[in-house]
Amino acid sequence: GDSIRVKGMARTFAGVPVPKAVVNYKVSCLENYFWRIGGRETNRVTGQTLTDEQGRFDIPVYMMPVETKKQQWFYTYKVEADVTSLAGETQSEVLDLPLGSSSLRVYAPDLGGKPLIKEHRDSLRFVVTNLKHVPVDVMVDYELYSVGENEGGDLDYIERLCAGKAKSNQPFVPDLIYGLPSGMYGLKALVKDNTGNISECSKTFELLSLECGKMPFESSAWCNQSNLEFDENGNATVWFGSSEKDVHLFYDVYSN
Repeated sequence: GDSIRVKGMARTFAGVPVPKAVVNYKVSCLENYFWRIGGRETNRVTGQTLTDEQGRFDIPVYMMPVETKKQQWFYTYKVEADVTSLAGETQSEVLDLPLGSSSLRVYAPDLGGKPLIKEHRDSLRFVVTNLKHVPVDVMVDYELYSVGENEGGDLDYIERLCAGKAKSNQPFVPDLIYGLPSGMYGLKALVKDNTGNISECSKTFELLSLECGKMPFESSAWCNQSNLEFDENGNATVWFGSSEKDVHLFYDVYSN
């Protein structure tokens, strides 16, 4: 519900101010489906103004009140200006203004894509950036949960198992995770900005030991590829598992 004024300057390539140039501007608001992906346009305002004797101009931008039930939301206000000089030459410029429920965003890019193998002890990262995608160094609080399927087949977080802290944007070995038994788990990572607004991400992931004799969670077909090439000095390794009965595995081996 607040308003700001975007200040612009029109100059020639030689740096000379362009006075009394016509400025046609458009301000549009984009609702983002995800914090980094643009979504639908929710509002558009157009207008016209003139540069002053020093080539300066202002564009008013009204931030609409956000009406949403989401705890986390993200919008981008796009300000576009076309400046036409008295000689008829037009130059354009675009400015993106991010607006969100928090000035920070956190996500865990190393979780969820493939299972964590306890024996490998791979490192993880919590990436934290501001709304302009610039990395920010803060402490990240994270919690680990047991998970289970609900009636709709989706995974719910059931019980909080443990919690820890880690520095953002730095790899670390999560001893708390590797100390858990093999199974399916959920993780919540939280950060607070300077005003106390919270940004949170949630990920479910699989934790397995290579010594497991059976699948620790329900899966009709699970596969993990350690390496897919072999020669006389090494083996290819593919792990396969299933919680179903009477499963037959078919595979092909190709030569280069």
